[in-house]
Amino acid sequence: MKLRITLSVIILIFLMVVYPSLLILLRPYGQGIITIVLICILVMLSFFVFSGVQKLLTYTIYIGFTLLFLFLFPSDYQVLIALISTFVMIVHPLSKFEYYLSKKMSPNFKNPIRIHLSGSYWPYFEYRKAMKAYYHLPQSKKLHKNRWYLIFRQLTTISLLFIGVFMIVNETSNIVNALDAFSITRFFNLYIVFLLILMSYYAYKKGFTTVIRALMIGVFPIIIYVLMTASFDAYFRIPMLIMIFIVFLFILVFEYQRYFDRVTIDVFDYHDEQNNQIVYANSLFEPIIYNDTYILSTHYLIKISLTTFHQQLNTILKYMNKHHIILTAYAYGEQMFHLYADFHFKDREKVDLFKTFLESLFIIGIPYELKEDKHKLLYEKKFYHQKAYIIARAKHLARQLEDVSNEKIIIVSVFMYFDNMDTIESLKKSYNYTYVESMSLDAYYTIKIDVPVPNNSFIIEKTVQDILHVMTENKGQFIRILVSKII
Repeated sequence: MKLRITLSVIILIFLMVVYPSLLILLRPYGQGIITIVLICILVMLSFFVFSGVQKLLTYTIYIGFTLLFLFLFPSDYQVLIALISTFVMIVHPLSKFEYYLSKKMSPNFKNPIRIHLSGSYWPYFEYRKAMKAYYHLPQSKKLHKNRWYLIFRQLTTISLLFIGVFMIVNETSNIVNALDAFSITRFFNLYIVFLLILMSYYAYKKGFTTVIRALMIGVFPIIIYVLMTASFDAYFRIPMLIMIFIVFLFILVFEYQRYFDRVTIDVFDYHDEQNNQIVYANSLFEPIIYNDTYILSTHYLIKISLTTFHQQLNTILKYMNKHHIILTAYAYGEQMFHLYADFHFKDREKVDLFKTFLESLFIIGIPYELKEDKHKLLYEKKFYHQKAYIIARAKHLARQLEDVSNEKIIIVSVFMYFDNMDTIESLKKSYNYTYVESMSLDAYYTIKIDVPVPNNSFIIEKTVQDILHVMTENKGQFIRILVSKII
């Protein structure tokens, strides 16, 4: 991975230094040649970084044959070559060859490189990613339940991608056939290609609303470019450019604000008999519970009703989203509301700022407890290892699965660990299990129990209770619970 990143950075720096210098020194013909080379290098570099070496090799073959035909055939055939090349790249006839290469290569060369710029704040950005996915869940449900919506999304994605690929191939063709009259303005077409491919990605991943937002922002540079290059008088062009630029900045600020306002939470509720509370645990937080940076665990006590909190929940989530705070759970019992949140270890001052925000929101004094919980022992004791929490999560995941794909039979998977293998052997009398070597260490052994059950709340609860009872009897420790469909 490091080798690929290092090579890519070196190549990019080299291109940034050499290409502008060559544009100044060379004549139009030479400018055209190096521009074609630059386009090809950038395309292949993107495959090298984000898709792996196996995809780089297969698409190098496509690009090589495309350039060969563009140089060999007369200009009358260029559009036809561009269309055929685009169709071939999208259909991808070398997919089996690519699969063969991927089997032979090391993971460091074939796996896409994931670039993270979040540093020690990565738990929050993973949480935000899960929150955004849940925010767009209604669109995902349509893909499973509305066949025509699925077809329309797929056609839109393929069409935008086809147009983008065709434009970049056709633009390369135009440069090949106009090397003596090369113009740097051709680079603006690459921006349009980028915008089309970006919209095709959004159409595939998130839906049409995000596509429209991307188009609404992306169209302004095109309008500004047209006004700057068109033969308008200065008294008309300058005021229009100023006005459009102001509108562009306004929309950028507005969309930036809306980005933080698109918040949601996915909770599963259960009754905590020990504390006589109704608990709402944040399911989006569970995948990142164990991290080494969000270790400041807070407990705010607010004398309000549950209804009052739910009325202000969206406002609170927006504040937390802007300030990188994670809402882990909340609870209500004996006329007292309890809010639990995790903060980054550097953000001690945000704990008090959040208290001030809540006090201004509810017009009431709010005490809090703050503890450093590096190993999440407090969260485990309060929520994660409670039987009611585990059962509630299983039933919640089962409902989600039924809601999205209408699954009637599901698999409940419970991960647990034991101190020795002899204890694990005694489990065979009750359940079949799978030893999970990747999650085991010398000090303990991890297993997974998979049980297929009907997607029924009562049966799921009974099944989980039985598994936890057997685990406790054999001195096992709970790790996590998952629910999946039968493949």
